[in-house]
Amino acid sequence: MTRTYDSIWIDDLHSLRQIEVLDAEVWSTSTGVPYLEKKRSVRSPENLISQPEIDALFLAQKELLTKLRTGVAFPEWDRPESGYAFVQLVALNKLFHLFAYKGFVLSRWLDCTSGQARAIAGSIDLYPSSSTSPIPARHSHIYAAIASRIQEDVHFIPVDSVPEKLFSRISNHIPLVDKVFNLTSRSISAVAYQIWRRQSRPLGRGKRGEMIIPYSNEGIEDAFLGLLKAGWRISNGVFPEQPKDLDACTEIYDKMMGFKDPVVALWTGSISGFVRPNVVAALQELMCESFDRIVNSHLYDYARAHQTVELWHRAARQAPMVVLTNGMFSPYQLLLDRFLRERKLPVVCVDHGTGAGVAEFLENENGYLQNFGDIHAVYNQESLESFERSTAAERLSLKVAGAPPRLSSRRFSQTIRYITKIKHKIPLSSRIAMYVTTLTSNNSILGFGTGSDDEYARYQQGVVSALSAFEGTVLVKAYPVQRYGDPEQIWVMPLPSNAQLCPPGEFRHYRWAADFLIVEATASTLAWAFASERPLLFIENERARLTDRARSSMRRSMFYIDGREPGFEARLAAILRLSAKEIADQWSEMASARAKFNERFLLGPNQDFSSTIRNVVASATLDATQH
Repeated sequence: MTRTYDSIWIDDLHSLRQIEVLDAEVWSTSTGVPYLEKKRSVRSPENLISQPEIDALFLAQKELLTKLRTGVAFPEWDRPESGYAFVQLVALNKLFHLFAYKGFVLSRWLDCTSGQARAIAGSIDLYPSSSTSPIPARHSHIYAAIASRIQEDVHFIPVDSVPEKLFSRISNHIPLVDKVFNLTSRSISAVAYQIWRRQSRPLGRGKRGEMIIPYSNEGIEDAFLGLLKAGWRISNGVFPEQPKDLDACTEIYDKMMGFKDPVVALWTGSISGFVRPNVVAALQELMCESFDRIVNSHLYDYARAHQTVELWHRAARQAPMVVLTNGMFSPYQLLLDRFLRERKLPVVCVDHGTGAGVAEFLENENGYLQNFGDIHAVYNQESLESFERSTAAERLSLKVAGAPPRLSSRRFSQTIRYITKIKHKIPLSSRIAMYVTTLTSNNSILGFGTGSDDEYARYQQGVVSALSAFEGTVLVKAYPVQRYGDPEQIWVMPLPSNAQLCPPGEFRHYRWAADFLIVEATASTLAWAFASERPLLFIENERARLTDRARSSMRRSMFYIDGREPGFEARLAAILRLSAKEIADQWSEMASARAKFNERFLLGPNQDFSSTIRNVVASATLDATQH
């Protein structure tokens, strides 16, 4: 017997194809489904909530994390006898935001459809079979998992999960031309680093000592040859595949499980004003199950990190040693940091990008996320001051190193521009504007300072509607990562006749094809755009809210539009209608203010990056020997 419904909620097209919808109204948070589903209209349940409500929910989560970080009991988590369980606040923070937001949206939908025959279709398999992570996969059906636990007049329809192969094909396809660009844009030092990394053998004389690079980034790659010339013997470090002595972690397991009930109780209290009681009860079950996964993952990571650092420490007895690395943000990496600190092995972190002081959501992260390393080499003064405000400031040494030369390197830039024009059949004399998108959240919730996927989709529709005003070709450079089981809106929506999509790939390469850049994301995207020295328009939106001090400076430094204001499309179209000369003249007038913004917020001072990193590393080993 076929059951009929008034409203059906699905996460993706894959789920919709497995059920009979008949005349039901279809709901989905996927921004691609409304374009992919040709038979009926699709509504977003996120349209039922407002931005002030989202902000209030996320502020409640921030206050909860502050309470956990500074409460009477929880500081015990960051002690050796508790197995440094404090590092799992990183995972808990993600889960708090994820489940709170999903529960809030679902509660509002249940209120809106009260009295209807309604169903939610999806898979309750939140984790890939091979995963030990406590964080659900970015395309998992969280709403369906909640619905399956609700004792309420909503029917749960189980369907197969999105196949991993299907999601990978959508999300991770990198074209050959992008792989070529990726090689040619690297510095000689970076190419040498990549060749060495694949050999997995130590390299260098070792006159200065031993250096381990467990996690690299552009800055470390660009400094690689300089560090070799300075006399370091460099290795990737040995990482044991299977840790030993997991049984020795029994006491840590008991301590962590003892915190489970009070942590979950505090969290459910923080969402009770936003989420229906029956949904809170379902979320409590999910959070308890996730906490169990956190504990089991922590014990595995604890034993593995301890064993790894002991191997490194034995090697350090022969010569001075330093660990040079990208940021250590994951729980496992934070455990490595704790054990390295125990063994007094200095850790130097090289910043991967910018964003501190620019993006509002970074202002509202708790300082524990930066609590790693002994010395940080950061791009700019804003990043330095951000670290100084964090909980790690009392033990961190901070250095402003500027940005790695790769960000501004123009190697093969004209070739990239020529190939891009040929590939997209653009006349060589034609102007190119490039619209660089950000991406939706789905299961990767960033917290206060960001908005819903529905709000971003509606804002993006406004941007796209104005692109036809540009006299020339608009290349749409979509973010090369996806978080739903479907392509996101920008990949499937109609575009103006003068616009076309770039294939998946890195903006850092395609930026050289543009004469004018339209950017709507902060952090690394803004830095890569700025480093190209192309005229730049930044559109502020709820996905990328700015701090007040950054907004004030950006208004004087570049073309700026507030995409949250009604009628922003007309202002965007007016800028796009400007001639090349008009854009160049206005861009030139802002040069002085732009230089100040750049040094303060983005690429930092113009100095020898590689030399600065060598000096920072040398100071770390000197400090270690003196202590």
